[in-house]
Amino acid sequence: MSDADRRILIRHYEILADCDELVHTSKNFEIVLRRYDEMLNELSFIASYEDAFGSEYLAQCGLRIETDGGSVADLWEKIRTNGATILNAAVDRCLDAEIDAALKLKTKSGQEKRMLSWVDKMQGVESVPVDTLKYLSTLPVLDALREPKVLATCRCGVRFRCRPHAYLGYIVICPKCGQRLRVDTSGKQG
Repeated sequence: MSDADRRILIRHYEILADCDELVHTSKNFEIVLRRYDEMLNELSFIASYEDAFGSEYLAQCGLRIETDGGSVADLWEKIRTNGATILNAAVDRCLDAEIDAALKLKTKSGQEKRMLSWVDKMQGVESVPVDTLKYLSTLPVLDALREPKVLATCRCGVRFRCRPHAYLGYIVICPKCGQRLRVDTSGKQG
């Protein structure tokens, strides 16, 4: 393989990494949807190189893709199969961002209208998979609006503000290590 081919492969890897970052951090759901699809396309492209030249070649090019012992094609299948889980987590991030914006409004009715409008807007986004639309329709957004932000501490040592929701079992994800934490919302934590 030529240096030009290696550069092309590395560029696709960079795009993949960018997509992965946005899919797991963006609070703009339309961006998440586009980048999720693009992430699958990039993985497919890289999988074709792995199929043609082997996983050792990817490593020689400097590509470090965590596949849990499988191939890049296996990772593509896992991400495609778990798409609803990935997209629903993005919906939860977007919900929290919308709650923060709604709480800046002065009246309770204005806050509630904004949240209901957000649900309508989210359901109107093109190309939302059926499972994510179902998830959106079951979100208790008005209850979530009233849940407080609290300070959480992870075992990795990071402290962060979060809004644990009852509908998620008061589970949040540590922004540093990715660990799932059940958070006490009683106000007695430090």
